[in-house]
Amino acid sequence: MNIGALYKETGIAAKTIRYYESVGLSASADVRSLARAHLGEIERKLKELEAMRATLDHLIKRCHGNKRPDCPIIDELAMGS
Repeated sequence: MNIGALYKETGIAAKTIRYYESVGLSASADVRSLARAHLGEIERKLKELEAMRATLDHLIKRCHGNKRPDCPIIDELAMGS
């Protein structure tokens, strides 16, 4: 299978496919498997980022944004949550 066909099947850039070939991952199944592993890692990171976004959004909504000494954002960060 040529690089163009591998790109169409997996969505992996030609440069990346050439790298995979250089380290011995020349079979389409190997490349596809590796691409799926990368996709899984990206999905894990997206879930983590979404949780962080939700937490920060919640804290922003609780913050009065004035000069009061108490700050829910700092309090939450200090607690390590």
